Amino acid sequence: MEPTNRRRSLVRTYLPLIVVVTLLTIGGTDLAILLRPAHYVSTGDVVVRPESLGGGVPVAPNMGTERQIAVSGDVTALAAARLGLSPEAAVEGLSVSVPVDTTVLEFSYSAATAQTAYERAGVFARAYVAAS
Repeated sequence: MEPTNRRRSLVRTYLPLIVVVTLLTIGGTDLAILLRPAHYVSTGDVVVRPESLGGGVPVAPNMGTERQIAVSGDVTALAAARLGLSPEAAVEGLSVSVPVDTTVLEFSYSAATAQTAYERAGVFARAYVAAS
């Protein structure tokens, strides 16, 4: 009977510590959940190359026009079909920008999960390339 009494005594001795560690673990987990991002943003970049017209000197692309093409109905429809969504739903988190003094289109997508943001940014970038 002596081992049983020792075990009970051991649990009674460390019970406050066990309770404190358990509560700290639960509190830390709750804090981590509260601090995680509410939405995720992923980007995909596409470099727009200059075009040679008739074998002459390459002409720099008009990045404003390229940005408009990137958000056009053709690119949106292609991306939406690949995602299995309506065009309206597909563009909900989409943003296309052109960093200053570059020939780069930056496709950013904001979504509730990192995987969704990553996938959709890539799909829109590839749809732009396919439509160009």
